[in-house]
Parts: sequence; C-alpha cells; structure tokens
Amino acid sequence: MKNLLRDFGVIVFVVALLGVTAFFLDARLSQLFLYGSTASLHGIPEVSVEEALSWESGSGVTWIDARSKKEFEEGHVPHSFLLSEASDVSWEESFFELMASGSLAEDRPVVVYCASDSCDASGRVAVRLKDLMDEGVIPTAEVYVLANGWEAWQAR
Repeated sequence: MKNLLRDFGVIVFVVALLGVTAFFLDARLSQLFLYGSTASLHGIPEVSVEEALSWESGSGVTWIDARSKKEFEEGHVPHSFLLSEASDVSWEESFFELMASGSLAEDRPVVVYCASDSCDASGRVAVRLKDLMDEGVIPTAEVYVLANGWEAWQAR
C-alpha cells in the first residue's frame, strides 16, 4: 500500500509538472498565433514596399535579405545585404560586411525581408538586429519587416 501511494504521488507530480509546462508553452504559442510572427511578437512593425521605397529619397534604406544564399543569388532588392540564419550563410561574415559598408546609421531605417509572408526568417533576423541595437553594438535605427517579403518586391 505504501508503494502504491508513493507511485501515485509521483504520477500526480509528473502530471502537474507537465500541465504547468504545457500552460507556459501554450501561452507562448498562443502569443505567436495572435501576433502572427516573431517580429510582431517583439514589437517590430511591418512596412509595405511602397512605404519603404518612399524612404529611399530621404536618408535611404538599408535592405537586409534573410533568405538563403542561393535565393539571394537568384535575385534580391538592389544594394541589399545577405544576412541570414540559413545554413549556407555565415552570420558573422555577413554581419561584418554589413558593418564595414557603413550602411547602418541612426537616420536610416533597416528593412528585413525573406521569401514571403509565410516565412519568419526576416522576423528572426530583425529581432537579432534589434537586440544588437539595444545592446549598443550597432547604431540604433528603426527596424522593419517587409510585408509579404520578396514576393511583394517582385509584384511591385
């Protein structure tokens, strides 16, 4: 009987632990579902192609392509930088190239894009850039995600 009570106690503990874990995971997943992307979850706004292009006449725009190297080579926004988490791209090399270019400036918005609206690579890269800006590693600028990504650029 003592073993049965001990086993029952262990089972109750494990079920409770799983329930608490599921609650917190579900809360995080539901936030992602409600907000739609990693970027919006972190407060990074989307911008349309038209609005981003209107900024070109001012201080300019720094375009960041978050797709794979192969996709970048097949076509990209003119003067954009490849800064991707894809396995065929070195984040460090791409980041240092971006830094050396002098394209990051406080008065120049950064627009990150990936393949389409269903791709979240741009959101992850935008969050990573925003974190580096918040830490003072790179100049603080406004970071945006291009709504509908490369598909929207091609459709313009």
